[in-house]
Amino acid sequence: RTAFVGGHQTEKQGCCGITCCPKSRGNTIVILRAGNEDIMLGPHYIMLMCTYVIVVGLSTVIYGVVLNQREEGERIAGLVLTILVILSLTVLALKDPGVAPISSEPVGEMSTFCEKCQSYRVRGTIHCNDCDVCVEDYDHHCPWSSKCIGKRNVAWFHLFLGLLFILMVYDGVQTVLVLVEEG
Repeated sequence: RTAFVGGHQTEKQGCCGITCCPKSRGNTIVILRAGNEDIMLGPHYIMLMCTYVIVVGLSTVIYGVVLNQREEGERIAGLVLTILVILSLTVLALKDPGVAPISSEPVGEMSTFCEKCQSYRVRGTIHCNDCDVCVEDYDHHCPWSSKCIGKRNVAWFHLFLGLLFILMVYDGVQTVLVLVEEG
C-alpha cells in the first residue's frame, strides 16, 4: 500500500485509521501515523539528545546543589518547571511541523512547484534542505529540536522557549539567593 511520488514515500489510509508507517518522509522518520497526524523525528536526533542532556543535566545540578538548600515549595516549583520544559520539547520534537502533502496537480491559484519534492505546494510552503520536505508556513530549521518549525509546531516551539527561559531565570535567581545566604 506504499507508493513513491517524486522520490518521496507516501501511504494510503488503512481501514482502521492507522496506517503502516513509511520508514521516512524526506529525511524525517515517521514513527506513527494516526489519521492525518504524523508523529515524526527529524534528521538531527543526536542534537535532540544533546538538548535533553543539557536540560536534564543542568537541572539535576541546580536541583542537587542549589535547590536542595531551599524550601520544599521552591524545590517543587523547580522540578515542575523542568518537567514542563522536557514535555514541551518532547511534543515539539515529535510533532509534524506541517509537512506539505505530495501533489501532482496545482493546489490553488497561488501554488508553486518544488523541484526537489517534484510536487506542487501552497503559497508560503518552503522546502527545508535539512529535512528534505516542504513545510507549510516554514519558519526555520532547528537542529536542537531535530526538525523544522512550521505551521503545526510553531506554538510548541514558542512554549518550549518560554518555559526554558522561565526555568533559566528561576534557577539563576535561586542560585543567587543561595550564594547571598552563604556569603
